[in-house]
Amino acid sequence: MDNSEIRSAVQAGLSAGKANFIENGGAYAIVPDGAELSDLERFMPAPAYAKASVSARTVQALIDYTNRHRTPATSIFADVEAGSVEAVIDFVTAENAPAHKANRIRYSAPFSEEWKRWTSISGKPMNQEAFATFIEENREDVVTPDGATMLELAKTLDAKKKVTFKSGIRLENGSVTLDYTDDTTATGGISGKLPIPTEIELGVPVFYGGDRYKITAFFRYRINEGKLVMWIDLHRIKHIRDAAFSDIIAAVAEAVSDVPVYEAAIDG
Repeated sequence: MDNSEIRSAVQAGLSAGKANFIENGGAYAIVPDGAELSDLERFMPAPAYAKASVSARTVQALIDYTNRHRTPATSIFADVEAGSVEAVIDFVTAENAPAHKANRIRYSAPFSEEWKRWTSISGKPMNQEAFATFIEENREDVVTPDGATMLELAKTLDAKKKVTFKSGIRLENGSVTLDYTDDTTATGGISGKLPIPTEIELGVPVFYGGDRYKITAFFRYRINEGKLVMWIDLHRIKHIRDAAFSDIIAAVAEAVSDVPVYEAAIDG
């Protein structure tokens, strides 16, 4: 191999390993041994652009992060069905130029413990004792009637768990009275009436850390061979859940001014 051939080989090797810079991006080089593409960003003083995928634990965290890092390219997406709000700091510029979509923060609204407890039993029949226990343990969530009345109802239901129920009568004021006979040895077949409400009003937060919303809970019952089965049906819970999430969207839109908020899902 003569000198010119050696110089050509050296120059080819140098060219193969030359760094190539991409506008608004990183630096890359094609190196020998299979022409592998190598990212040289780790050797640069700073990354070409911010990369972060943040999970916010609160709405305020999403607001603070977005206000701290927002640019004219920032957009916010609120997915009502998923219950999530995501801010993409580098989405599309004001001039509609593409951006990397690499810096983003998402808040997935978690349901409150109160909401989960009540919705988990909605529409599910329970025996008298289980229903009484649930009402006693969660009476603080009841707005109407007051907690003392609900506690008394729970204690009465628990005390009457061995009686034989006959029928239910709806009164003019809308309440229901259940007729029963106590056939235990101590009482010797005493008849009585057990009044129960037809509905109660709850005040519970839908999402963790959020405001409380009024929810109507209908009392339902069934008498099966003298045994009382009870449950509740929560009224329009999908509507209440969507309203609570809409309030989150409104709070974000107000706190992060001049950033567009879309009620839409974003995939990529």
